[in-house]
Amino acid sequence: MAEPTPAYPISEPNPPGPMLTVVATESRPSVYDQICFRAGRTFQGVKHSAEEVFSRTKRLSARMVEERPIHLVVGVAVGAFLAGAGLRIWRSYHE
Repeated sequence: MAEPTPAYPISEPNPPGPMLTVVATESRPSVYDQICFRAGRTFQGVKHSAEEVFSRTKRLSARMVEERPIHLVVGVAVGAFLAGAGLRIWRSYHE
């Protein structure tokens, strides 16, 4: 009968000389890493808020178009009139 063979190869003896051991130490993140993390988190918050405001405005404008189309047209006309009057006044002072 055959002799059983080990599943792992036979390890070689330790080489002579000092052994170096590496110990992982937990270090605090650097100031740069902290600033990057906080900036990223702030950016994500601003992005989420902007998306929420855009979504809310889109829903409100869609509802306004459905429920009160005349009010919307009058609002755009008043806004255009005020913008035109403001530009006319500004131009009269800057000629």
